[in-house]
Amino acid sequence: MSELAKSFRELKIWQLAVEIAQQTYRLTESLPESERYGLLGQMRRAAVSLSANIAEGFRRQRPTEFKQFLRIALGSAAELESCCELCRRLFTGSAAVSDELLEELERFQRMTTAMSSKLKSSEKKR
Repeated sequence: MSELAKSFRELKIWQLAVEIAQQTYRLTESLPESERYGLLGQMRRAAVSLSANIAEGFRRQRPTEFKQFLRIALGSAAELESCCELCRRLFTGSAAVSDELLEELERFQRMTTAMSSKLKSSEKKR
């Protein structure tokens, strides 16, 4: 794991995940009060899950376990993407922020998939 970084905080995907969480919180602040226990909570939990799973997987210090946590993070990213699209369709005022968030999620998914592939190839070398 040390060939990637000394700390999960150094990982670009973790940094992007934190940015996505910040964007998600900004977006959900604009949702109506009626969504407090619906989309708002669901989106925030999924967004927080991205960076949390990367951090936990990294700390396990085993490529196979890290890959598993990356897969979980990808699942949370897909969940957040789905909720974000729903927000975009239901609440017209959130379209611009939702579109920006969707772009960042797509970037996150590409980066996470690439890191998972890198881990897979490093396992084969051992």
